[in-house]
Amino acid sequence: MAPAYGSERPNLAKYPDQGSRKLGTMLCLVGRNLLTILSLLRNAGVCTPNAPPAADHLRCCAAQKIVRPPMKAEPMKKRILVTTAAATLAASVLIVPAAWAAPGVVTAGTAISVGSAPIDVAFSPDGTHAYVTNYDSNTISFINAGNDEVYDSLELPGSPRSIAISPDGGTAYVTMPAAEGVAIIALDTGAVGTLKVFGNPTSVAFSPLGNVAYVTNEFDSTVAVIDVAEGRVVDTIPVGLEPRDVAFSPDGAVAYVANYGAATVSVIDTQGAAVSKTIDLESSRTSAVAFAPNGETAYVSHEMGGVSIIDVATATYSGAGFAAGGSPSAVAVSPDGNSVYVTNRSDNTVSVFDVASNSVTETVGVGFEPLAVAFSPTGTVAYVVNISDYTVTPLTRTFSSNATASVSSAVTPGIFTTWLSDVNFEAVPFSHAEQTTTSGALLVVDDQTGLLAGWNVTLQSSALVWTSPSASVNAARDIPAGNLTVAPANEVSNVAGEPFSGASLGGSAALDSAVSVLSAPAGAGSGSYELALAFSLAIPANAPTGSYAGTLTTTFAAAP
Repeated sequence: MAPAYGSERPNLAKYPDQGSRKLGTMLCLVGRNLLTILSLLRNAGVCTPNAPPAADHLRCCAAQKIVRPPMKAEPMKKRILVTTAAATLAASVLIVPAAWAAPGVVTAGTAISVGSAPIDVAFSPDGTHAYVTNYDSNTISFINAGNDEVYDSLELPGSPRSIAISPDGGTAYVTMPAAEGVAIIALDTGAVGTLKVFGNPTSVAFSPLGNVAYVTNEFDSTVAVIDVAEGRVVDTIPVGLEPRDVAFSPDGAVAYVANYGAATVSVIDTQGAAVSKTIDLESSRTSAVAFAPNGETAYVSHEMGGVSIIDVATATYSGAGFAAGGSPSAVAVSPDGNSVYVTNRSDNTVSVFDVASNSVTETVGVGFEPLAVAFSPTGTVAYVVNISDYTVTPLTRTFSSNATASVSSAVTPGIFTTWLSDVNFEAVPFSHAEQTTTSGALLVVDDQTGLLAGWNVTLQSSALVWTSPSASVNAARDIPAGNLTVAPANEVSNVAGEPFSGASLGGSAALDSAVSVLSAPAGAGSGSYELALAFSLAIPANAPTGSYAGTLTTTFAAAP
């Protein structure tokens, strides 16, 4: 998150964008542009004046469920929304080990040169790319997060401030205060559209589901609510004076707005789209806000002070917090929830706060006037944006092993990741006969922990519960979980590392119970593997039109 500029350079805000959200899969209406897992039935035949002179910015990042070895079964669930419209399955599962030795050692890497006056940065949900807004250049810099190199840039119709990436990774929203609008960028094609948002739009955040986005309007002291599917502002919520940052809680139930001019935080009930409470932080220049991945705590930075800590369950501030460096601006929480990074604009440093010890354990030098910070989804790297020297500083965190004196003390564990690519099912019309719809997905498993503990990845679905379009009809017409099956589409592909010597799904299996789709025994599996999967859904005869909701659970456990 970040502080405020002046009128000549707007401020930014960041959000935890799905931080700490449970891993799994979800279905939503394609017509609503939501991530979805299963596509089902279609109706038969109906198919500021007081701001300091330097730029300010806020930042928060997405977080993922953390699992500490030795491997232990960890179910990851997400709501499935099935509708009569065509939909796509988006299953994104990312598992990283918990901190091996908190808080580790944070090191600044080689600075990455970007455009003029960079203000904000955001990672793609898969962590492979990062996007930096360059206020004076009117551009977005595209960074390959694998090698920390800029590979492209995109010109915008106004000076960009805050940037948010949609949960499916396909769209970027960028605020343009001087142009009084939001740029809507299709990241696959680079196509740019604009949406008028008045009142000096500064920060932007997507809800965890991606169906709405909130934009803070500094001059109007409001938050604009954008319906993502319709691409228009559908509501405006009055908040505190000079809102500078906005962040959604991991469950999306509330959004916190940092009000720079009032030294308060407005708590927005997202269901009612209204402020339910205002939290007085007894400080000044409230510039940024970020939620912990578990949703229990929120951190708020103050340009003239340190960082306040809010209890989210009660939405209260009891005076808890910590001192950072000079002019704290942005704040971000690591995906494992163990560390909080705070950019100190006047000190050219980042304070590293260790949650367990409740203390600042490191102060790391970065570039000139750091304004924004964002963690990659795995938490192995964070990018810090330095506005005055036009650079981004990568911060990496390494962990020492428990060995007192052995070669292993020089070997740090990597991460274990597994995810499922998007699946697109064709919509089907109402029918008096049973129907089957099929699609495919790519399962990727990459074990870089070096622990040789083995692993087992399973899938399981719940029943799909029917909701009638008519409130007067409530008969239960659920689709059983056993109607959804999965089968291998080809052999396991060895992408990198040790050759695959485990086991994969041998044939078609119903997902009404946990199905092991890929596993490696202890002592093996230290590699990157891909398995193409074929999904099939049997739609019962006379299945009524409407929506069907269920859960697809992906579980990572120890070797079988």
